[in-house]
Amino acid sequence: MDKAFIIEEILDDSATDATTAAYSGNFNEYKITASKHMQGFYIISDIVKNRDETNIFDNSIKMFVFKDCVKSFDELILNLESNPKNKVRFSNSLTIDNGNISDIKVYIFGFDETKDSFLFDPNKFPRNAVYKYRISKDEFHAHMSLNLDQRLAKNFIESFAFSSDYGFENKKISVIINEIYRYEIL
Repeated sequence: MDKAFIIEEILDDSATDATTAAYSGNFNEYKITASKHMQGFYIISDIVKNRDETNIFDNSIKMFVFKDCVKSFDELILNLESNPKNKVRFSNSLTIDNGNISDIKVYIFGFDETKDSFLFDPNKFPRNAVYKYRISKDEFHAHMSLNLDQRLAKNFIESFAFSSDYGFENKKISVIINEIYRYEIL
């Protein structure tokens, strides 16, 4: 997926273009958060009811026009990046044997869907692959059926990350590749 979609709130037909988003309220009347499910995307929500809608955006939107100011993309997300102490990348303990990878399973025990997230780069996800996940009581399970050579699989798996708003206490991550238990994180 190269890009999701662009949403524009238009005050005046000539006020915006494909790289600008305009909003009818003051800047402090909007809540901006990083998407927990789509890496590189952000969510902007109007805290005033029945005015502007909630929008998803990425760095393709360069300017954000509010009633009281104009902000660049960098200004908007400056303080939103998650605490790196609460994020672990899978590449730190990754080993993959030679051969094609057809099956990847990730289990996260102690998972809290309100505070935790499993991330990967959607641009590295193969187009012909199948991704399924489920969240049950205190557990996240992701299953990916794909067909990748070792180099592409390593590149894809290196994009995997787990983040938690409140640290990693009582968390355990297990990864199974081609039905062989590969490693445990945390």
